[in-house]
Amino acid sequence: MIPIILNGAVVKLGSNRIRYQFLKNSIVWYSASYEMLWQALWFGFFLFRKNNFIIKKKPVTFYDIESKDIYQQLLTLCTYPNLERALLKVSTDHSALLLDNLRKFHECEEQKRVKIWVNKLKHNGNLKAKELYYKDSIELEEGKFNSNYTEPEVVAIDEMVNVLKGYHIKFCELVQYVYTFFDFASFIPEDRKVRRMDVREYKKIVIE
Repeated sequence: MIPIILNGAVVKLGSNRIRYQFLKNSIVWYSASYEMLWQALWFGFFLFRKNNFIIKKKPVTFYDIESKDIYQQLLTLCTYPNLERALLKVSTDHSALLLDNLRKFHECEEQKRVKIWVNKLKHNGNLKAKELYYKDSIELEEGKFNSNYTEPEVVAIDEMVNVLKGYHIKFCELVQYVYTFFDFASFIPEDRKVRRMDVREYKKIVIE
């Protein structure tokens, strides 16, 4: 039997590979979580009603969505630009405050970097950890093309950790704000009696 000898370098390499795998997973899921937050606002306040979509029958509320096809169309249209456009059209104090908080996070450096990283991972896998990346010394050229054009973005593992740490803190603050904005406690009538409530009684944003 050949003895297996582990030295410091091998252990560190293995540790970095595991850390990198966890970081890639975190990058993808943080980005997905942010997009799911858009959906909560998009459908929760019927913001899709404030966009000029070409749909056979425009639903008034979430409960008016009459088919899976229409739901999928609305889901596809749930993007940050459309969400921002809808809130601008609502134009109330509440919608303005919500938009300010969304913009504050959307435009922060951590969100911008994670967005770039997740696109690189999803579309071409072009994000590499500095501790695990070894550049090929051979350059290939064909006409005007040079293989250097396809080089990945190389980021140190600790740098990824710090960016994600900042993202986590700011994203949690945004989620807490949105949760408070929904004010779920107000969905329950003060008299505790079961009755159909007017949306104006419990929603900060009402789309006619």
